[in-house]
Amino acid sequence: MTDPLPGGPDALKAAPGTIADDAHVKVLVADYAGADAGGKLNIVGAGLLQMVRILTPGGPGLPPCSIVVMVNIPAKWANAVITVEVALYAVGATDPVMVPNPVTGDKTAIRMAQTLVLPAPQAPGIPIGVLPITANVLLAVGPGAPVEAGQAYEWRAKIDGHGHQSWRHVFFTQVEQTGPVVG
Repeated sequence: MTDPLPGGPDALKAAPGTIADDAHVKVLVADYAGADAGGKLNIVGAGLLQMVRILTPGGPGLPPCSIVVMVNIPAKWANAVITVEVALYAVGATDPVMVPNPVTGDKTAIRMAQTLVLPAPQAPGIPIGVLPITANVLLAVGPGAPVEAGQAYEWRAKIDGHGHQSWRHVFFTQVEQTGPVVG
């Protein structure tokens, strides 16, 4: 299958027989997401398709949100170490959205990565290897990521540098709404 987006996620598709090739990944954008000690996700306002830009001191940008990356991997990969990366792209772009670094002034990508060890799941009475490995990455994104109104964007996930067409969440932006005029 060819990637319908130039330079899109499948441009870095994993080789057969690798962890990334065996992974099933779901990316969600929500108003809020958290996880309890057992790994259960608590997600509010998931599946955002449109986001209204808000006014911030740096100009109009995305409202605060949570990015949720849910990864399921076969148990044969137990104890492997992977890096899960999420970056913001304009739809069809080959490079992530860039913002000025507040310290250096240089442009930097809106990208986050987390390294995970994949422990074998264990449950009483269930043989090891039956249950898949599940790993969740939660990212809280603060307000103000600079995006253009009326454009489509996507959060793309990668595992060990490899992506897939389905490992993304697409949304579009609307012009910021002004508050009521009082007085």
